[in-house]
Amino acid sequence: MVPTSSEVPMPVTGKRGGMSARAVLHIVKRRPLTLCSVFLLALAAGAAAWCLLALPKTSVAVAFHISTQAPALLDATSESRIDFGSYRQAQIALVKRRQTLAAVLSSPAVQQLGVIQKQPNPQDWLSDALKVDTKGGELMVVSIEGDNPEELFTILEALCRAYLAEVDERDNGTRRRRIDKLEATNRSYRADLKTNYDRIDAIAVSLGAKDGETQALNDSLLRDDLRNATRELSVVRDQLQRAELDLRAAETPNAAPEAGGKGGAGTAPPGREAVVSPAQIDEELRQDADLRELEARVVQAQLTLNATKALFNPGERPLAVAKAEEELAAAQQKRDKYRDELRPRLESAVRKQAEQRERARMAGLRDAVAGLKKQEALVKTKVLDLREEVVKSNDYRVEIAKIRSEIAQTEKVMTRIADEANSIKIELGGAPPRVSLAEEPHVVPGLGGSRRKKFAVAAVLGVLFVGFAGVVLWEQRTARVTHPDDVTVALGVRLIGAVPPAGPAQDGTHAVLVEAIDATRTMLLSGGPDSDLRVVVVASAIAGEGKTSLSGHLAISLARAGSRTLLIDGDLRAPTAQRVFGGPLAPGLCEVLRGEIGAVAAVRPTDVPGLSVLTAGEWTLVTRQALVGNGWRAVKEQLRAAFDFVVVDTSPLLLVSDALLLAREADGVVVSVLMGVSQVALTEEAVSRLQTVRAKLTGVIANGVRSAAHEYTRAYRAHESPALPVGGAGGPHER
Repeated sequence: MVPTSSEVPMPVTGKRGGMSARAVLHIVKRRPLTLCSVFLLALAAGAAAWCLLALPKTSVAVAFHISTQAPALLDATSESRIDFGSYRQAQIALVKRRQTLAAVLSSPAVQQLGVIQKQPNPQDWLSDALKVDTKGGELMVVSIEGDNPEELFTILEALCRAYLAEVDERDNGTRRRRIDKLEATNRSYRADLKTNYDRIDAIAVSLGAKDGETQALNDSLLRDDLRNATRELSVVRDQLQRAELDLRAAETPNAAPEAGGKGGAGTAPPGREAVVSPAQIDEELRQDADLRELEARVVQAQLTLNATKALFNPGERPLAVAKAEEELAAAQQKRDKYRDELRPRLESAVRKQAEQRERARMAGLRDAVAGLKKQEALVKTKVLDLREEVVKSNDYRVEIAKIRSEIAQTEKVMTRIADEANSIKIELGGAPPRVSLAEEPHVVPGLGGSRRKKFAVAAVLGVLFVGFAGVVLWEQRTARVTHPDDVTVALGVRLIGAVPPAGPAQDGTHAVLVEAIDATRTMLLSGGPDSDLRVVVVASAIAGEGKTSLSGHLAISLARAGSRTLLIDGDLRAPTAQRVFGGPLAPGLCEVLRGEIGAVAAVRPTDVPGLSVLTAGEWTLVTRQALVGNGWRAVKEQLRAAFDFVVVDTSPLLLVSDALLLAREADGVVVSVLMGVSQVALTEEAVSRLQTVRAKLTGVIANGVRSAAHEYTRAYRAHESPALPVGGAGGPHER
């Protein structure tokens, strides 16, 4: 389905490809003499470069390997962490350093060379003659050109010795100076450590321990003692407070009696008789064995009476019942008498026991209060002493922690310094050099070893390339449309618009394409001689010239301007609308022409507001007959009455005659040409056919035009104000 946004560009169907082998062979067949002339001219240019340019014949080179990191036997030192790019640039400069060149020229073998002796300033000459190339890698190639290879070998061998000696002296010298500096720094730190350790020893005497673990253990024990003593003091005070409250309550004359004792007797403060509750006496009575036996006899007498009464009728009182009642009364009397005699004795005994317990409890309370007061004083003194010791220990520990932190930092730095110094010493003794000889001096083979050959071959290839490119460009410009004027000037047809190639929406190409289509729509409706341009046919000479995309863009632009627009797929042999907008191929234009369905009924809406589509339908010979007759004219009039604009995408003019049949009944015909693809001759033939059938040729629209104006449009759209709503540009009947 087509996206709902009316500004989504449709893909351009035509595309310019690269030059094929068939095209090259075509050019060779058409322009043999021209290509022969180019080849002879290239040979002449190569010969001229070989004979006229006084260039060296031989190039000798030597290669050095520069490691990305300095080879290390142990961990990398600070020298090895120098940026490789910076180190490589330093080596390039070191090759041409004046001291290095002076060492090369001081060699007796170099001084005897003829090329050196004839130079007025050998050092400047050597600096200019040496070429250093790293090619962005680990290899550094030093080369020199001349006519005598033996002399060049002698110079490069001396350069190898001087340069490697300079590298060794520079790298090792830097390491030695760094070792001296590191050792001096370590001595200074060692003096600071001695001062800090002396301070710790002085504090350790006061703390009674020197090592940190013992000090921490002592401090932990001291804090534990303080916490325990504080907790003990709190417990003692709570106990003392409760004991004093109990004693005060016991000494109060009006205090209520408290339950106590196993026998349940009440207790009372001194000066007042203990109160014994009836419940306590009853409990004691229930515990008496004789009373329980008397109670059992009463129960047995009651059971006997009940059994006797059951033997007689209710209301009768025989002698047996009377005797049972007398025995029950006697048992009850005996029980009650014994209980009345026992109660006073039990009450007196319970009261005496309560008084004895109370006196003992009072004495215990007084002793507990006195003991807790003594214990409180002792624990309080202990807490104060422990707090004083904790404060003193904290002060010492804070000072020691500060000193130890300074010591740890110093020792950490000293360790790093010592490790760095030891690593450098080891590297000085056995690590391979960072710069080494990768390849002995040698003659550079091939074209790279002779600048004269290189220039001669370059001249031949350059002339061949430029000449052949000129022939190709000339051939292409004569055969294809490369500018909108190529068609308009040759055919005398009006240029309606220039549309840029479609591209991704993110880079601004989409916005430029939309603006170009809208401008083309305005030119089409306002600039033509026909004032009633309602049915527009878009055609092209052959396939692949962008007519289908152009038809869709024009239809979307008209719908976006607020017009009821219909897009008809008139390419009945190769339809595409059903794939672009979705939906079935039929019913479509073919079915309408055959009379199987009404024109308006076959139209389907799209996701673009205001735009409808009429697909091609299924092609048959009956469709062809209807198209040749007046069927298309009737269908056109129906659709013209139902829509503001009708855009018809047709088949290629030179391939199928359907396009001519549709075009002769249209209000206007637009021919699409694609830059770099359309051919002037074919386009001219297509226009000639339209004129033959008396079609109303409105003009030409150029596709794929890359213009500076489009770039300005893209920059303008990047800073424009918010866009108007859909339909805000133009009117529903823009002419």
